Amino acid sequence: FFAKSRNTLQVQAQFKLIMPYCQARPGSLYRRPFIESYEETPLLVAVLTYVGYGILTVFGYLRDFLRHWKIERCHAAREREEQK
Repeated sequence: FFAKSRNTLQVQAQFKLIMPYCQARPGSLYRRPFIESYEETPLLVAVLTYVGYGILTVFGYLRDFLRHWKIERCHAAREREEQK
């Protein structure tokens, strides 16, 4: 008989643990259980994403500050005074 690899046995063990939670529901499009798995996000990508969001947040607060003290004009489209 063929010997099963260790990786195959691990996958089968995980499948048995997950199986009760992913049963096909009545009226479902899938007859077999549907198991999603995602690869782990690299740490550098995660850190750079948070740094990018932080920089954007700081620039947003800076623009709000400059508009509050009338240093930067708001260039948003708005209705003219004579049209009101």
